[in-house]
Amino acid sequence: MEIRGVVIVTGAGSGIGRAVAQRLASLDANVLICADMNLDAAKETATACRNIERPGTPKGLDAAAHPVDVRDETSVDDLITHVAETHGRIDVLVNTAGFGAAYQTPIRDMPLADWRSLDEVHNIGCFLLTRAALRVMDRQDAVVLDATAGGRPPTRGAIVMLTSLASEGAFLGVGNYIAAKHAVKGMVQTSAIENAARGIRVNAVAPSYVSGPMMDQFLKASPDVKAAILGDLPMGRLATVGEVADAVAFLASSFSSYVNGHTLVVDGGGSLALSIHRLEVDMSVMDFSIHSSFVISIAHDRAATWRLEYNQGSTSTAIPPAQVGDDPLGLVPRRDIRYLPPFELTGAMGNPPCERIAIWGGH
Repeated sequence: MEIRGVVIVTGAGSGIGRAVAQRLASLDANVLICADMNLDAAKETATACRNIERPGTPKGLDAAAHPVDVRDETSVDDLITHVAETHGRIDVLVNTAGFGAAYQTPIRDMPLADWRSLDEVHNIGCFLLTRAALRVMDRQDAVVLDATAGGRPPTRGAIVMLTSLASEGAFLGVGNYIAAKHAVKGMVQTSAIENAARGIRVNAVAPSYVSGPMMDQFLKASPDVKAAILGDLPMGRLATVGEVADAVAFLASSFSSYVNGHTLVVDGGGSLALSIHRLEVDMSVMDFSIHSSFVISIAHDRAATWRLEYNQGSTSTAIPPAQVGDDPLGLVPRRDIRYLPPFELTGAMGNPPCERIAIWGGH
C-alpha cells in the first residue's frame, strides 16, 4: 500500500495525529504537511517523519509544519490555500484535531459555552477543513497515486475525518461531545455522496478508547475505572495509536477506492456490546444508586435468596432465588427487570449471605 502525493494531517502535533502523520510518511507520501495549533509540536512531528526510512523511495520526504486553528475559518483557508499554491494540489486530507468533554454535565445543566466549544472544534472544524479541501480537489486533475493497488481508477482526492465511537451512540453527561461527533458523521456522509462522481472520497474513523500518555496516566491513577473499562472491551485492552493510524491509512489509500461515506469503527468489537454494562456491588455498602435507565440483570455466584428494591413510583420488587448453573461467561444465574431512574439498591439478604452481586445493564 502506498499513499503518494500531497498529504495534510491536522492535529498532527501529538497522539493519534502524530501517529497518522508518521504512518502516511512511511507509505511514501511525497509531501506531508503537519498542521497543529501548537506549531512547535507540529515541527517535531515533521522532523520525525523526515527521519523515517523509506527504502523504496529514493527521494526524501518533503515534510513541513504549519499552524492551524480548525475553529477559525481564516486559519483553515490559509492552510489549504498555502498548500495548494505551494505544491499545486492536495491529494489527502486527514483531520484529527479535537478534544473531549472536560467533565460530565446533563444537557439540562450544560452552559452554552461548553456546548459551543466542542461543536466548534469538531463539527465546525471538520466542516471548514472539508469545504476548503473539496474546493481544491474538485478543480485538480484526477491521478493514479498507488501503482500497487491493481488498476484502481484515478482519484482527485481522499478526505478522512477522525470521529469517535461517540458518533455511533450516546453516553450520559457528554451530550456536547455526542452531538458534535454525530454532526461530523452526517457531514461525512453528505459530502461523500455529493462528491463521489467527482472522484473524491470522504470517510471517517471512529476509535473507542485509545492508549496514549493522558489516557494511560488517568487509568494508572484510577485502577477501578481501568478495570471497568477493560472489562467492557472484548479484547481486554485499549487500541493503540498505530492501529488507529492504520485504519486512517487504509481509507486514505487506493485500497479503499470503493469505500465512501463510511465510518470505520476501531474498537476491538466493543460497540457490539455498547449497551452492556457490568458493575460489581459490595453488599456491605447499602447506599448505592444509579441515575440512568436500563434493563438490568442481577447475577450472583451462589444459590441464594435475596431482595432488590428499586424506585419506580412506589414499587418495590422482590427477585426470586436463582440456582447456580454452568456459565463460562459469568452471565447467569440472573433475573432481568426493567426500571427507570433513580435506582437504589436498598438491601439484600441471602442464605448463605451474598457478599457481592453483579449488575448487568443494557439499553
